[in-house]
Amino acid sequence: MDHPQTIRDFRLISLCNVIYKVITKVISNRLRRFMPQVIAPNQCSFVQGRQSVDNIILTQEIIHSMHTLKNKRGFMVVKIDLEKAYDRIWWDFIFDCLSELNIPTYLCKVIEACVSSPSMQLTWNGHLIQGAVDSGEWRPFQLNKHGTAISHLFFADDLILFSEANMEQAGIMKATLDDFCALLGQRVNASKTRVFFSPCINHTRVTEISDFLGFTPTIDLGKYLGRPIIHKRVTKSTYNGILEKMHSQLSTWKVNTLSFTARSTLVSSVATAMPSYAMQTTRLPKGTCDRIDKKCRDFLWGSTTSAQKVYLLAWDNVCKSKSDGGLGLRQARFQNKAFMM
Repeated sequence: MDHPQTIRDFRLISLCNVIYKVITKVISNRLRRFMPQVIAPNQCSFVQGRQSVDNIILTQEIIHSMHTLKNKRGFMVVKIDLEKAYDRIWWDFIFDCLSELNIPTYLCKVIEACVSSPSMQLTWNGHLIQGAVDSGEWRPFQLNKHGTAISHLFFADDLILFSEANMEQAGIMKATLDDFCALLGQRVNASKTRVFFSPCINHTRVTEISDFLGFTPTIDLGKYLGRPIIHKRVTKSTYNGILEKMHSQLSTWKVNTLSFTARSTLVSSVATAMPSYAMQTTRLPKGTCDRIDKKCRDFLWGSTTSAQKVYLLAWDNVCKSKSDGGLGLRQARFQNKAFMM
């Protein structure tokens, strides 16, 4: 949070010694091969082969489909904020899960000793929602008639729910969330949770469902896993956050005190890497890519807001490979294109 107001807005960090880290690393490596079998595909964190970008792309596709949906049923998306998820998790729930998965007793005791320490806790997500879907009670979203039904997406404690927008489904969703919170010791932060509805849903139904769930309706879900969820036409200003982040980072380095070699290394290892996460999930506008290149170019040649330096070589030549006489830097639009292939 950029501007915390109370203690609740802060998240504690864990300071673990080397022995603790070695033990937990050994345990995680032993359990890694079994995780895909016990963790539902809707949960993409902490499982080898699954990435956060998968959830971002899926969420964006669903939001886009909801805007273009022509049937009258309509759907809703609930972006859940769990209140201090890692701090509120019931330890007994973790130990029961380990026992149910037939983890060896001695290993369970080691894990119990780790998570019972005051420096770290873990969170596991159950299959309550999937059970409601399998029973036919929960009606999830489908991108097409024969597509996979998507009811929820997890990434650690980041949760998004998808269902039809009616009071029956709202009741099922609320009951499932209540069971989820009761089992894990979690609590939904209603003040930060938002509900997005298909444009075809009338205002009366939006108000009725939102009041029943106790969540605030919105026309913009904001960010998910660090990336903005696009609800309208993409413009250059849509990704200003990337440029602002680059500017704040580059401005902390004293351009005039660094050699050309040092600036080249920083541009190659830091500046061009900062937009990479966004480039993995969306094709950035050409104007945004040009502005990213300009910031890198200005820093490389030592330009500042108060003093503009002369570019001694064309940017296309600078970005050539070192074997061709360039510095091997990456142009933003080509980097973005490579990520999207």
